[in-house]
Formats: sequence, structure tokens, C-alpha cells
Amino acid sequence: MPCKTTDQGSIMRTQEDKDFYAQMGKRIAEARTKTGLTQAVMSERLGIGTQTYAHYESARLRTPVWHLRKIAEVLDLPYDTLIDGEPLEDPPAKRGPRSAIETTFMRVAELPRHKQKTIQEVVEAMLLKDAS
Repeated sequence: MPCKTTDQGSIMRTQEDKDFYAQMGKRIAEARTKTGLTQAVMSERLGIGTQTYAHYESARLRTPVWHLRKIAEVLDLPYDTLIDGEPLEDPPAKRGPRSAIETTFMRVAELPRHKQKTIQEVVEAMLLKDAS
């Protein structure tokens, strides 16, 4: 079946396309939430803007295939799960409360990128110093 195009030559999205991308966006958002990552962290790992990533989850933009592979990798999911909609399993629950370091790094992930970068540099310098 040939693709329909507009007068300007861009490809029109059918309702089936819209539904597919909406469901895929929901699966991505669900998987991201289950892993405890924010949209800001996901967008940084993909090397794109947070708003662009948010548009992938809401299906305002089509998620490029090369980003789907990276999203699957970051979320530690089979690529097919994002596309086919296989049910996502809950990650095994960790026993007890979060550690102080885990809570701290979750807070750091919510900071602006330039502040995250500064903190990362300090931590890496301390780790290098400790390793020598």
C-alpha cells in the first residue's frame, strides 16, 4: 500500500500509525518509570533534548529506530518489547529502604545538566584519587 502524502510532500500519519506510536510511547514511559529514570536522564543518555524525548513518549514525534535501540539498551529491555508490546515484568524488588547514596544520586539526576556535570567531575576525581 503506497504512503499518502500531503501537497508539500510530507508523509501523512494514518490512525493506525498514530495508535502504534501512542502505544509504543506508553510502553517506553512505563518501562522508564519502572526503572526509576526520569525523562531528563533518558534524554541525556540518548543525546537529545528533554522535550524531544517527552514527545516520543507522548507520540507527538515518531521515535527514530536508532533511538529505539538505545532506549531498549538503557532500559535493559529486548528491542522487540518496545515494538511488539510484550508485557513488561516488574523488576525484582529490593529489600529495605533506599541507601543514602542511591537517594542522593536520584536527587542529583533531577538537577540541571551543568550542576550534574560538576558533581560528576568531583565524584570521578575522588574515585581516581581513591584508586591510586
